[in-house]
Parts: sequence; structure tokens; C-alpha cells
Amino acid sequence: MSDPLYARLWQQRRLLCWVLLAQIGSTAAALALPRLNADLIDRGILAGDFGFIVTVGMRLLAVTAAQVMVAVIAMLCGRRAALRFARDIRRAVYQKVVRMSGTDRLVFGTASLVTRMTADAYSRCSCWCRSSARRS
Repeated sequence: MSDPLYARLWQQRRLLCWVLLAQIGSTAAALALPRLNADLIDRGILAGDFGFIVTVGMRLLAVTAAQVMVAVIAMLCGRRAALRFARDIRRAVYQKVVRMSGTDRLVFGTASLVTRMTADAYSRCSCWCRSSARRS
């Protein structure tokens, strides 16, 4: 955990755990749908059992609704974690710019520093994400 980016990401661990759990739930629901569909056809439609067709159809709708809900939860939690992570990176870069000497700030200029600050935060996040993907 010596890398400051890992430390900043570690602060978002609760949200990232929610993303992981929601993705597992979404995947489980997606894997349950074909089995329910097969049961609907094999034991309901082919057998002509209207009650079974309605029951399994309601289960299909419930599993689909659950899948949509957990997918939305995963998206919202992931978005929030990413925004907080980027905010922390921008804040760290801003604090570094503020600690610069007045001469350095005059050399670079305000517009240049703002542009560099935004671009540096983006490039640090994207480089870190790419390097993390290679490690795993």
C-alpha cells in the first residue's frame, strides 16, 4: 500500500465491495434465466400446463427485475467510487500546485496549470488502471 493511488482507492473499498456483490448478483440472475426459460418450454408449453407457464413466467419477470436492480446498484456505486477517486487525485495535484513557488507558477501560467492539473489527474488515473490490469 505504499502507492498513494492504492491508498486513495482503498478509501473507496466499501463502494467497491458493493459493486462486486451487485455484479455477482447480476451474473447469478443472468445465469438463472436460461434454466427458467428451458423449464418454461419443457414442462410448461410442451406439457400444456398453463398454471406452470404463469408461475415460471412470473419467476422470469422477478429474476429479470432483480437483475436490473443489482445492475443499476453496481453502476451507481461504481460511478460514485470512480468520481471520488478522481476527486482525490485532482485534489492532490491541486495541493501540489499550490505548494509550488510563486516563480514556478508565473513560469507556467494559470491557464497552463489548470490544463496540466486536469490532464495529469486523468493520465495518472488511466495509467494506474492500465498498470493494475497488467498486474492481475
